[in-house]
Amino acid sequence: AYSEALAEQIGAFAAAGGRPVFIGRHHVAGDAVLPDNVGGARALALALAELGHRRFAVIGGPERLTTTRDRLDGFRAGLVAARIAPGACTFAAGDFSFAGGARATEMLLDAGTDATCIFALNDEMALGALHALRVRGIAVPGRMSVAGFDDIPGAREAVPALASVHIPLHELGVLAVECALAPRGGDLHVRHVPVRVVLRESVSPPAG
Repeated sequence: AYSEALAEQIGAFAAAGGRPVFIGRHHVAGDAVLPDNVGGARALALALAELGHRRFAVIGGPERLTTTRDRLDGFRAGLVAARIAPGACTFAAGDFSFAGGARATEMLLDAGTDATCIFALNDEMALGALHALRVRGIAVPGRMSVAGFDDIPGAREAVPALASVHIPLHELGVLAVECALAPRGGDLHVRHVPVRVVLRESVSPPAG
């Protein structure tokens, strides 16, 4: 229903002469610039498994967003590739906000999570997780590693600096504008932009 409503609005915009270009996958017909959310999350799962982590807590995002589903699918695929059982991963609901990440982390801690690493589906929630862990006196990464996704500027300035998946946001914007200004053709164009894992001080091998 969400995609249908969005398609109706985009269709009206296009009919009036607009040139819609999506950043991200929306299941709506149109040109798009796509970061590799699936591949990035898979690569992060493999990198964390390489450090020795076997038990994870994942803070999700809004269910209707394809970004949420893609990053979850990618992380699960990475765990499978690392031969880690699906039951070794617990999930908490999030909303892509700092407060949502802090709240989800508090719920995980109150539930007695045995995870050694928290993966939040975006950096805002990961920063919220860092805050909640600091308030509880839980050392990062000594007792809990934390990783996010997007690599926003605040990730590098966090204490400790946040491990993340780097998306070249500037490049995404440039490509989207170039696509919007290009001569209109009959075929839809989809441009895929690679991402990369950046491991920083918020992750380390699990204690013990």
